[in-house]
Amino acid sequence: PSLARDLYLECLREDPHYAPAWARLGRVYRVLGKFGDADADENLSRAEAAFVRALEINPDLSVAHNLYSYLEIDSGRAENAVIRLVGRAQRRTTDPEIFAGLVHACRYCGLLDASLAADEQARRFDRSIITSVTNTYFHLGDYQRALASVHGTG
Repeated sequence: PSLARDLYLECLREDPHYAPAWARLGRVYRVLGKFGDADADENLSRAEAAFVRALEINPDLSVAHNLYSYLEIDSGRAENAVIRLVGRAQRRTTDPEIFAGLVHACRYCGLLDASLAADEQARRFDRSIITSVTNTYFHLGDYQRALASVHGTG
């Protein structure tokens, strides 16, 4: 993750208004904050700032909305993520990134059927999109479908 962080920082030195780089940098800082050895709080704070910056530059950047939802959920704000993503989905009804974020966010709010529906919508618009639906199947006790989704057969 440190190499990715450094590459995104270099990209932003070249173009500080490139919103996708801010969103990806936010993801890197979140991963460093969650799984890194040191400076967890600082990295999580940097992640929040990077996502906010990405959305300031481009409020419609779907990948930023998707990736930001993971930080919100980690921070105990799953309901905020669901509300924001549902609002986006109502305006961008064919956006797989928004629905991919909803798979994760809905599960953390106990909305397992909605999580499955979000995965179905995401895949309807992008068959190759990666979601966290495996975890939803696991929470439902549907271990066969969980295994199938891991192996790409579900």
